[in-house]
Amino acid sequence: MDSHFYSEISDLSTVRQLPFLVVLPGMDGTCKLLDNFHSEIGKTCRVLPISYPTDRVMDYAELTAYVTARLPQTPFIILGESFSGPIAIDIAVSQANCQGLVLVSTFAKAPAPRFLLPFTRLFHPKLPLKYFTSLVLMSGQGSVAEQNALQQTIASVPARILQKRLRFVLKVNKINMLRRVKVPVLCLAGRFDRLVGLRHARRIAANAPHCTLHEMAAPHMLLETHAAEASALIHKFAVSCATASSNL
Repeated sequence: MDSHFYSEISDLSTVRQLPFLVVLPGMDGTCKLLDNFHSEIGKTCRVLPISYPTDRVMDYAELTAYVTARLPQTPFIILGESFSGPIAIDIAVSQANCQGLVLVSTFAKAPAPRFLLPFTRLFHPKLPLKYFTSLVLMSGQGSVAEQNALQQTIASVPARILQKRLRFVLKVNKINMLRRVKVPVLCLAGRFDRLVGLRHARRIAANAPHCTLHEMAAPHMLLETHAAEASALIHKFAVSCATASSNL
């Protein structure tokens, strides 16, 4: 399945006023790495993760349409992690039911120069990724089990899919769209993010009209390594979004 409802809330009536949290994954597109985060945030929010197809190449516009077709018909908050940030920005602007935007370890504009485009074909998920996942994606913070899970998940995605997604990242620019976002924005960024870096989170905060930026002592894989802390911030944000909406 490409999406599923996830919640560990014992009494859904306690959060019936909260919007759904729609979660869009990172570069792998599978949501497999977010199980711990879903379990944590699922204690206080209704969560709808949406995974992407791995049997065909889809650009940002196509993925945005894919996600749009799977959104709930009720109010929701959209969360975009890493690769999915630009998709979440588009959704926040285009969908009337969207009450808030959460951007995690991500960017509105390509985080690396376009001259790297020819080198994307060299990336292959079967290459030894131990040091890349440990030092770059997790900055040494992930457990051995988390690092192994990350390597296995990346290796499970066809090389041509990952290569094309890297190319899409190097071409994207959603700064103008970000400036059109009218809903509240929560931006979570790791101070030890060695892949995207804090400057992109600060660029988001500078261009999104209603943005709160939280810089955490975390790596790029923020949701995976700091699930409890991130969940607490997101739940507080969801409550504020629901309150603001009810006061309109």
